Amino acid sequence: MTGLTHLSRAAVNNGGDIALHLDPGRRFRLAMASHANSDLGRIEIVGGQGVGGIATSGRHGRSLSLGIADSVTVMAATAAAADAAATLIANAVDLPGHPAILRTPASTLDPDSDLRDRLVVT
Repeated sequence: MTGLTHLSRAAVNNGGDIALHLDPGRRFRLAMASHANSDLGRIEIVGGQGVGGIATSGRHGRSLSLGIADSVTVMAATAAAADAAATLIANAVDLPGHPAILRTPASTLDPDSDLRDRLVVT
């Protein structure tokens, strides 16, 4: 990506999953917000720290969730690794059998879901 010309800072945001390229010393700031748009915190990433991706997953995101976490944000070497880790963590935060947690088959909410009839939090 940076072979033809020097690119010192780039970010691609795909619905909250962010791929980053930062030269050493370059900075990238981001804010995390709740589903109600309240500020949950801010992070500054500096080039050279090994962060190439940031992703958030949870029950208030764009996808269906197996777990009860509202929001899990992960920084990793790549955006794909951050996405996989955030999804795994969000799905693992759970209270199986708790009566206050409502679940329904994924296919009921989205007939095209790859989760099919697995129970997702509603």
